[in-house]
Amino acid sequence: ASLAKEVRKTLTNLGPTFVKFGQILSVREDVLGPVWSQELAKLQDSVEVFGGLEAFDMAMAAASDEEEKLIGSRLVEFGPNPVAVASIAQVHRGKWRQDENDEFLHDVAIKILRP
Repeated sequence: ASLAKEVRKTLTNLGPTFVKFGQILSVREDVLGPVWSQELAKLQDSVEVFGGLEAFDMAMAAASDEEEKLIGSRLVEFGPNPVAVASIAQVHRGKWRQDENDEFLHDVAIKILRP
């Protein structure tokens, strides 16, 4: 059981493609057996959160200069705690201005892909 747990953690650390692979394997109890299947099934519904503000920093680092400038001028608030977490991405709350002169802040969902 401990080896199965280590493999699940390793798949998580390797990123979304490997998490998806683990999810596919988890339904093949006939191939892996019940211990491995149950452990890998945790990839279906209990994926760990990756850094809140770190996630935003990662997204900004991946943005082009033009995108970063736009986001910096319009994004007023970024919620560091995700409201949803999945194998490919997680979603955070935010506040956004439609343009630089917009006084009204719009609630937005910010989806950040896993590294």
